[in-house]
Amino acid sequence: MDAERGFWLQLMLLAMVASIWLSLKLLTTYRLYQQHHARSPRPSKTNMNAPAAQPVPGAGIALAQPPDLNTTVHTLTQNAPSARYRFPLGWSCVAGRSALSQAAFVGYINHILLTAQSDGGKDTWAIGALLSLSALHSARELQLCVIDGKGLDFVGWRGLPHAWRLALTPDEIAPAMRALSAERERRRRILSAAGVSKWEAYRGGDLPLLVTYVSELALLQDATSAKDLERWLNSELAAGRAFGMRYIVATQTASNFATRWRSQISLYVDGFQPSQSQDTPNTGLRTNEIVRSSAVPPSDLPAPPTGAGIFCIVHGRDAVNIRAPLIDDDERFRWLEALRAASGASAHPDAQEVLPTPLESVANSVLNVPGSGGAPLVSEDERQAIIAAAQLEPSRRKVCQRVFNTTGGRAWEKVKQVCDEAGVLLGEGRLVTVE
Repeated sequence: MDAERGFWLQLMLLAMVASIWLSLKLLTTYRLYQQHHARSPRPSKTNMNAPAAQPVPGAGIALAQPPDLNTTVHTLTQNAPSARYRFPLGWSCVAGRSALSQAAFVGYINHILLTAQSDGGKDTWAIGALLSLSALHSARELQLCVIDGKGLDFVGWRGLPHAWRLALTPDEIAPAMRALSAERERRRRILSAAGVSKWEAYRGGDLPLLVTYVSELALLQDATSAKDLERWLNSELAAGRAFGMRYIVATQTASNFATRWRSQISLYVDGFQPSQSQDTPNTGLRTNEIVRSSAVPPSDLPAPPTGAGIFCIVHGRDAVNIRAPLIDDDERFRWLEALRAASGASAHPDAQEVLPTPLESVANSVLNVPGSGGAPLVSEDERQAIIAAAQLEPSRRKVCQRVFNTTGGRAWEKVKQVCDEAGVLLGEGRLVTVE
């Protein structure tokens, strides 16, 4: 009896196994049929559009492929129409979108220190800033002085209506330095006679902003001496700003030069540096301070040529990584010709008249550099992302984690600033909107 019962139990077990095997076989066959005969899904809107903006690996939020200079200047005109003497700093990737950092020489920035190792893109960054300034201001409003002993990057600039003086050979450097000192004294006399204490208050209309670009500081030292150069920099940077004179001083590293004149620098633009010891002389911040500001310090940026055009921008205690638009020789010459042509057509050419090609699209935000204080840099994209996250998350820390994938440092300060201004998440994780 027991043997018969065991036989039937084994038979039932085999039947169950066979049934399960058959079911799995049928399911697998049906899935293969679906995969073979099902229609391919229609492409989504995301698939049809261009890829989202991407940052450069190892360079913080620096944008891998920044828009061209044409797009960059149009972005300035659309997002900061009232800023005087504005210029681009470079492009970042914020929440998957392109964002432009910018500054202005009136009300925001005095002098700039531009540093990077060879082939880091210093001249390209400066050319972008100078061409943008020229596109947005007539020659009566803006004049440029270029001191570049190499001379090759500024071929074609002679005869430009905005060109006040060009020193493109070593023997032209010392006379240009003396001419700048004489111009500062001339402006002092004019402002004194007008009874004003600074250039911004002068209304005579005959003193345009004079922006001087020093392409390589070491060449000025070779043309004079270390002591004479230090004395000249101390005088010109300290006094020049009151007379409508701004300097962009470039070199591979400022660590080999005196520190007194560097106290006049209000904006640091620093590319790749080979060691952490170079971070502070070229940015004004220690390496850990830059990291706390959610930026990659120069010593950790990719080296050229991969890292060409990538910079760590420092203003006050804020830092951000950007990439400057690439400007090749053909594009530079097109811009110079367009500037010459526009200067004869209008006394006050705007960007629409100057830009050499039409624009089809612009970036969606501009990252403004505040004039002073410790407020963090917050782009419009970041602001919108923070506000949107505040509608979903119960606390500011959760918002910070959602938007920036961190809960501290400058990212937290940005969340705090935006939430305070918008009146959201004001207490104990509760969402409160103040109208």
